Amino acid sequence: MNRIFTTAIATICIVHLLGCGAGQHDVEANLDDYIVGYVFEAEISGRLGRVALSKPTSLAIGAMGSLIICDSGNNRLVKVKPNGEFIVEQGGFGFSREQFYYPSALATPDGINLYLLDSSNDRIVKLDYDLNWLDSQSLSGLDLDDPAGRATGLAVNSFGDIYVSDPHNRRIIKLDPNFTYESELTDIGAFLDPMQMTIDRADNLYIVNSEDHNVVVFDAYDNYVRSFGEEEFTEPTGICASSIKNRVIVVDSHENRVRVFNTQGKILYTFGSTGIGEYRFEQAFGVCVDGNGRLYVSDYKGNRILVYRPVGE
Repeated sequence: MNRIFTTAIATICIVHLLGCGAGQHDVEANLDDYIVGYVFEAEISGRLGRVALSKPTSLAIGAMGSLIICDSGNNRLVKVKPNGEFIVEQGGFGFSREQFYYPSALATPDGINLYLLDSSNDRIVKLDYDLNWLDSQSLSGLDLDDPAGRATGLAVNSFGDIYVSDPHNRRIIKLDPNFTYESELTDIGAFLDPMQMTIDRADNLYIVNSEDHNVVVFDAYDNYVRSFGEEEFTEPTGICASSIKNRVIVVDSHENRVRVFNTQGKILYTFGSTGIGEYRFEQAFGVCVDGNGRLYVSDYKGNRILVYRPVGE
């Protein structure tokens, strides 16, 4: 049976770069940078549909604020209401249509069309908001000079252009909405290990560069802009751009920490540690934010999703 746990905890104080104290909100001009943090709201775990949640990776927000989960341990997608109530599932292990083999990344530019990186099946799958299969494209079938390696990340901008991270070749592959190859993106000096990606409402692309321990940013015209976080990460994995106060949220799987930045790369606050609990993760992996600012973090080894509500903003 699906389990959704709630807590009566009032607040948690998340450490800001300048400390966590009552005097933070006295500087009105910089109020946007002074945040109390997040309070634990719920846990989504246990049986969802046919089986219990297992090794969740990427997360996305669908239509009507629903949460879509890459349930990688069961090779399926699961869609739930914001409170964790099961809606629908799609998939199961296999190599055919409507079957997946380690689904690992999600992207939804409009909350209606959903794109899935079906990683071990070497393909991108397009689905509708009810998780019905619409189309797919094999990565090995792309017209590339250098064949793609195993992809690790996926992002789609407001024009329907598709970005796929290819760490084997240290690049990002860009496809048009018809899955036709357009171009490649590389950092100054090339990526070492491009992983998960996200796109903000201005169509800026943020890429987790795991071995360089940073986030690399390209603008809407695919121009390199900046990198940030080099002093903050050990093993960054999941990333999400939130339109709520223009935040970029990054999960560090090694340290089991969630770090929140502004879009210029300034760290604002952080929380999380290794363990079992409301602010602890066995292996944090993916992250997403809904339209109300609610934060969802997948705990891969903990087989659960932790939900947090913003406070103090």
